Amino acid sequence: DLKVLLVCVAITFLTGVLFSLAPVWQSRRIEVNEALKERSRASSSLSKLRIGRLLVALQVGLCLVVLVGAGLCVKTFTNLRKMPLGFQPKSVLLFSLDPPRLRYPVGRIAVMLQKIQGEISAISGVQSATFSGGPLGTNLVSGSRRPGFGYTGVGSRFFETMGIPILNGRAIDERDKPKGMQSVVVNREFAREVFPNENPVGKTFHGSDYDGSHPVAFEVVGVCADWRLDRLREDVKSDLERMTAKDASGKYVE
Repeated sequence: DLKVLLVCVAITFLTGVLFSLAPVWQSRRIEVNEALKERSRASSSLSKLRIGRLLVALQVGLCLVVLVGAGLCVKTFTNLRKMPLGFQPKSVLLFSLDPPRLRYPVGRIAVMLQKIQGEISAISGVQSATFSGGPLGTNLVSGSRRPGFGYTGVGSRFFETMGIPILNGRAIDERDKPKGMQSVVVNREFAREVFPNENPVGKTFHGSDYDGSHPVAFEVVGVCADWRLDRLREDVKSDLERMTAKDASGKYVE
């Protein structure tokens, strides 16, 4: 952020000026001849001179450590900024909801989310609106060598809103319901691991719901590009997006 950078530069400049005022003011009050005489009388105090040199060396060493750390931090930040996210964060506004359980029981959560999505979409200037759950985990019985893929519940127009391209098939839309067979959009990594050398669209597999208490059947309706869910430094995982709704306790509605 340019504003933050300018503020940091200004604070650094003012700090240097303020800490320089005291020695400058003191130097103006010192008589040069008297200072030289006192200096000659104190030339025998080698211990003070050694301590001063030690402090200077320590200060230089600390400055080098700080500069190297700052350089590595800037390099890491630059690399993270260049790393592809898989989605378009520009002009996207995110906010969270925590509806009270008494007013919004399990059966009303999905209706509430769809109503909010419709009202936000009607606002002037809004191109697209959607909703999604958090990056929650599940245990999927898929026959893969790496079981335990994660899923995220999403609403219609999720991929359009987030700018995540659909590579094959279709995205989640109003035709997909949170009950019965679950329509899912899997990422490319999931398709590569679970359905190698096959078209995953139309394939089905079985797993469990969020808390692992109920079996769930999944049908792949599309494949999306890989996108990073929460951490930039981690490799892209085999995630899938499921049309569902979440109640106040954090469990998915089936």
